[in-house]
Amino acid sequence: MKTVSLLHKNILNRIVNRTKSVYTLPVICERLAYVINNPRSSIADITRVIPEDQGLSARLLNMANSPLFVYFSKIDSIGMAAKKLNLGIDAFRYRIKKLGFLK
Repeated sequence: MKTVSLLHKNILNRIVNRTKSVYTLPVICERLAYVINNPRSSIADITRVIPEDQGLSARLLNMANSPLFVYFSKIDSIGMAAKKLNLGIDAFRYRIKKLGFLK
């Protein structure tokens, strides 16, 4: 049974590594753009919308788990990533925009 799961894991890893981008639905783009550009929004507001976009979530988690932000355990949630990046709201908005979501 372990051989089958190992085989599946290898196949999934190859598929993920070949995937160049995950596209965002326009509805999610609009919702996230509204929240990010709203001056009254908090990081918590933004982190509630980000998980709706798989591509942005993946890029944010990759950034949080990068060697630039050394941490002793794997970051596996958007909330943990926001906390680990330890950014103020303006810097967090800037990072989200730089991840290629908004111009």
